[in-house]
Amino acid sequence: MPQSLNRFLSLVLLVLSVFVAHAQPQDNSPYSRYGLGNLQSTNFAPLSSMGGLYSTYNSVYHINTANPASYSSLTWASFEVGAFGRFANLQTSDDNLRSRAESGSLSYLALGFPVFNPLNRITQKKDYPFDWGMSFGLIPYSSIGYSIEREVIDPDFGQATYNNQGSGQLYKLYYGNGLKINGLSVGFNVAYLFGKIEDQKTIVFDELTYALADQLTDQNNTKGFLFDLGLQYEKRIGAPPAEDEDDYRPTLTLGATFTPGIGATTIARKSYVRQNFVSGSLFSDTIVGIDGEKDKMNMPSIFSFGISYKAISDKKMQWMLGLNYEGASWNNFSSPNHLDDLAFASKMGIGMEIIPEVRSYNSYVKRIAYRLGAFYNKDPRVIGTTQLTNYGITFGFGLPIRVPGNKTSHINLAFELGKLGTKDIIEENYLRATVGFTLNDKSWFYKRKYK
Repeated sequence: MPQSLNRFLSLVLLVLSVFVAHAQPQDNSPYSRYGLGNLQSTNFAPLSSMGGLYSTYNSVYHINTANPASYSSLTWASFEVGAFGRFANLQTSDDNLRSRAESGSLSYLALGFPVFNPLNRITQKKDYPFDWGMSFGLIPYSSIGYSIEREVIDPDFGQATYNNQGSGQLYKLYYGNGLKINGLSVGFNVAYLFGKIEDQKTIVFDELTYALADQLTDQNNTKGFLFDLGLQYEKRIGAPPAEDEDDYRPTLTLGATFTPGIGATTIARKSYVRQNFVSGSLFSDTIVGIDGEKDKMNMPSIFSFGISYKAISDKKMQWMLGLNYEGASWNNFSSPNHLDDLAFASKMGIGMEIIPEVRSYNSYVKRIAYRLGAFYNKDPRVIGTTQLTNYGITFGFGLPIRVPGNKTSHINLAFELGKLGTKDIIEENYLRATVGFTLNDKSWFYKRKYK
């Protein structure tokens, strides 16, 4: 990689580090108390702005980790990094709860590239019977962040304060490959799931000076492997406008993914402590102490399928429209450390992308990708007898840029306006904003004959 591009990459990482450092106030999402917390989307910024059309999406520039078959479409090496900010208003129907929550973090860090560099095919006049792409990186799986406090008046003990707090995150470190032959692409990901989640409950009797405060802490370290399988089939339809213009024919794409439900390991650390701090002295009594207890956690099976249609009108405007469906058997999830009720989850998404003039030389605005989408999600978490729902609209932009070395790269902006839960329990109205940087290069693995 050229030295100038290395310097630019270092600058991007520095800017993102500053963004993350200043955008991480403690999140307060009460629903993250249940199950494995708030499940994080594996979609990068382009897909996040189109309702999550991951089953059929592929690009020569961008990585789609949700369907590994898409790696075979990469013709540029792609380094992708993204960060997000989430801003939410929480409220109930009786307005007893009104709160604001803000959070932010690194969204993803990934590298993808074609194993057979397209420049080698041209300079060496050698073709290959298939296209082969590869990718690896780090993406979040789920997050927990909540702090709930309530006061109760007991006729015998007076006022008591109950405080529930939780924090932590699970991540996936993945590696994947995708192959394409005659329009049919297949691929796989293997991912290492890891992370730590901690829940803590404290009960304090405020009006009893010598009463002991109860503190229960439950910490779980999770580790295990997950596998993703992906399939895409592209079919060009209709006749080309003229000879050697096959690229202008519309393309119909079908896609599907499957993640088998397999087991992971949790290592638990539990404690139940009673303590009091009076007259400068701390009294503490450990009632229960467990460290290093191993348990099995059974993960859900997840499947998806979708369809999309892409065309170039008048050899200028490129547009794409698609549908996506996902189902997940969270009703089969089991873990001795997570005993909450979970149900079968599903998500329906629709989205589109329009580039007014792909090869415009005199109008930058016409080269921007404009994206729009919507989704409806039945969340796996069940509160009482109510299964949570999450729905919203998405939109965003793909901004082409030139980095040092005159290489085309992209800044992708994605916005999600959504609603999680119901006012009968707690309703979260939120805005999630994602910024992604895609650095592209075609010189990786290029064999130069002359220097």
